[in-house]
Amino acid sequence: AMTWTEGERVDDGRYTIERVLGMGRFAVTYLAIDHESGDRVAIKTLNDSAKVRSDLAKVRQVFWDEAMQLKGCDHPHVVKVDRLFETNGSPCVVMEYLAGSDLQELGRLSVKDAMIYVKQIGLALDYVHAKGFIHRDVRPENIRRRAGQKAVVLLDFGSALAFADELNTTQTASHAGGFAAPEAYASKGDRGPQTDIYSLGATLYFLLEGVAPPDAPTRHDRGLALTFSGKYDPAVTALIQRA
Repeated sequence: AMTWTEGERVDDGRYTIERVLGMGRFAVTYLAIDHESGDRVAIKTLNDSAKVRSDLAKVRQVFWDEAMQLKGCDHPHVVKVDRLFETNGSPCVVMEYLAGSDLQELGRLSVKDAMIYVKQIGLALDYVHAKGFIHRDVRPENIRRRAGQKAVVLLDFGSALAFADELNTTQTASHAGGFAAPEAYASKGDRGPQTDIYSLGATLYFLLEGVAPPDAPTRHDRGLALTFSGKYDPAVTALIQRA
């Protein structure tokens, strides 16, 4: 069952729900029309499975905390939050809607384009790290291009939820596959800015190679070095290896 249905009006009729944009473990994001501005927006709220959890109060609190962090951000490469509201006890975050493709959908890119996008996300991460928090789920699917522009935006900070220590960390890390840092697999892993940098390096690898690198535990257990199919500038491969 979905929280809202197509055509439903929410927040005292301000928004009309159009369709589901994405579904995560704890949250669901909808495309909606904001009748005040006439713009399309994305509205993220807790999904039905989150609402029946025994730790719902904690999940709601983490959701609000993250929404407030994101609302405090103003950066060209970080998704913009318009406002927060609550309906039937559920927290809701209204964000800008980006109609372009995500980097997962774009597939392999030229080194030039890949570097443009990775530098932009690097700036976004510098910005959020300076604000004292980390993204925790940097991967191509969470980076969206602005339609018709060589500009990308970092999406979906709703992942501290998934990484809260009481919750199943390994499930989240395995969902992130080759993009999750080694410490993401340990429930008490020491996550910090370096966790996001690892994921950004893995994202650059994907943009060049078209596949994710092997996941961190596999690489560690087998002592695997990263392999590259093409001839790249050694500076680029060194950058990926270092990240």
